[in-house]
Amino acid sequence: LKRHVISYNFSLAVMNTHTSGDFERSYVAFVPGFAEEMKRGYATVAELNQDQEYLQLLPQPFTLELAHNIRRRLGGQTFTKDNSTLDNFIRYAGNQRILHIGTHAQVNNVSPGFSRLIFAKDLHNQEMNPGNHLYANTIYQLNLRSQLTVLTACETGKPFYRPGEGMISLAHAFHYAGSESMLTSLWQIDEYASAIIVSAFYNHLAAGMSRAEALREAKLGYLATARGRTLAPVYWAGVILMGDPGPMVIQPPFFSRYRGVIAILFLVLLAGFWWLRKKISKKSA
Repeated sequence: LKRHVISYNFSLAVMNTHTSGDFERSYVAFVPGFAEEMKRGYATVAELNQDQEYLQLLPQPFTLELAHNIRRRLGGQTFTKDNSTLDNFIRYAGNQRILHIGTHAQVNNVSPGFSRLIFAKDLHNQEMNPGNHLYANTIYQLNLRSQLTVLTACETGKPFYRPGEGMISLAHAFHYAGSESMLTSLWQIDEYASAIIVSAFYNHLAAGMSRAEALREAKLGYLATARGRTLAPVYWAGVILMGDPGPMVIQPPFFSRYRGVIAILFLVLLAGFWWLRKKISKKSA
């Protein structure tokens, strides 16, 4: 890691494919969070037919905080908690420069096409509810054009061999659906450690680094501050980059880009107002 910039690809044939054109937003995130209050709300609505597996999902507070922090920096939109439904994902996930998904994943070792991402239960549409599981087989059929898909969920990049098709994974499904590159995980990742790494990755990416360089620097930064058992590769090495490793042009929101200029203009206006008020007070005296 100290000597080399590392990235991965599915095959030589797709190494030079690039996504071009305009995008609706710079960033969109889907992060249910699975907080206890959110699950209690679902349990109240679904008194008779409760999904016990859903109620036992671990909360993801660091993943939720990360999504909000990145939106403040890059702009865009976040669908969090009860709004992070499968229906909203299918409606709004396509044609985004960065598609960020922070949730739980369940990998199917026998039938990898049934590996899935878990979204929030739709409490407002119980009768027409399309479910809250996004299967790999479904992702292959969607248009999820993006330059980068960030999958902060366990084992989204863990591949399984399917005769006649090769290695199948959730990350491969997103690539097929139109994503130029994927930040994904090879095993069950630690939520706190991965949030630190992904946050630093976004910072380096916004500073102009390539995607592969940004991830390398994020991991090195994590290792510089980690202590004890959190230095073990299981905490940081599982987050990898698949696809195009090159740089991206990320436009932060207007205020973030020009906050220095705005601050100076505000101070000038404040000084002018103070000078004018002082001048009027002298004339009145």
